[in-house]
Amino acid sequence: MKNPILPSPCPRRWGAFLYFAFAFSPVLSAQPVPPGGQWELSATVAHSPSASFKGSDDRIRSTRYSVGSSGRFALGEQGFLGLALRGSTVQNRWSPEAARFGDFRELDFGARWIRPVNDDWTFVGLAGMQMAAERGTSISSGDTYGLGGIVQYRVSPVLNVGLGALYNTRLDRSNRILPLASVEWRISDHWQLASANGIILRYDVAADGRHQFEGSVLWSSVQFRATDADGQRFSVEEKGWRFSLAYHFRHASGLHLRPYVALNERRDFEMRSQGQRIDRFRTGVAPSFGLTAAWRF
Repeated sequence: MKNPILPSPCPRRWGAFLYFAFAFSPVLSAQPVPPGGQWELSATVAHSPSASFKGSDDRIRSTRYSVGSSGRFALGEQGFLGLALRGSTVQNRWSPEAARFGDFRELDFGARWIRPVNDDWTFVGLAGMQMAAERGTSISSGDTYGLGGIVQYRVSPVLNVGLGALYNTRLDRSNRILPLASVEWRISDHWQLASANGIILRYDVAADGRHQFEGSVLWSSVQFRATDADGQRFSVEEKGWRFSLAYHFRHASGLHLRPYVALNERRDFEMRSQGQRIDRFRTGVAPSFGLTAAWRF
């Protein structure tokens, strides 16, 4: 399922976070941008095999198909701007036929503005919007928004830390303001550690960016609007910890491939209506796997 990438000191509270511009990189600091900007087109297929719910014979399996585009642009003395757009459709299959909700689609937009203040301090502005709804339900009824910022300090040439805040809206829950924190640590030419809604540890085989292995412990969440048999609308949120291993291949032509395998400590679904919880059900440990192909130019 969705694995939005955001810096986080308190994973339990980040379930409703939006896509923002972290979909392709957890790094907040400014990176070199070619003249005219840099674009990336991507496609992802992710599958969660059948998993049974605790205390029930019901099972669910899900497949997500996503396409996206992102761009990075230099703004001269004003820093850098990153934009990202992604559309997804998720197929949910239930066994036996006791579906609590159906397939849904999702549209995410994110923006990131990186503004160096001086050699040591950088401001990062974040904005995002997400619309997600079950098929047959208006996608605009599942809209959420977020706006935030981080002030980042360069402790050393290989270590950046940051603090900030985020305001975001949620489906059938009150809006909130939460703290943000980020860490980027280049341990060596081969090893890098970053906070991104959890922890990401990356190993660069030849220190040239072409072959990288990545291990992560992340908090994963997705929410969408749905409609019951009586025409009443409610919201669904799926959340849980994800442990994953990935291999990232970058070719000189701009082609990127990223296969991964993951173990979800559970698939936890919560359904809410008018601010009240109406149902909650969860699976045990559930594996998943996927592949992202991208072209950067």
